[in-house]
Amino acid sequence: SNFQLKNGQDVLYQPNPQADNGRRLSGGELTDDTPVEGDLLFHIIKGDAPLTLLWQPVAGGTVYTIALQ
Repeated sequence: SNFQLKNGQDVLYQPNPQADNGRRLSGGELTDDTPVEGDLLFHIIKGDAPLTLLWQPVAGGTVYTIALQ
């Protein structure tokens, strides 16, 4: 719930909890000292671009962004 995708029209997509590719991250909390590896899976409209990944580690805190290409 701390990750979202945003398109160029400011539409937000949530990760799809039903999608599974065998590497899907399950819900939980990240800690500072334990590495986690996996995939966040989103269903988006084909060709929807540009996309930005939003991460807000703490509710109400700083939102970090990564522009996706």
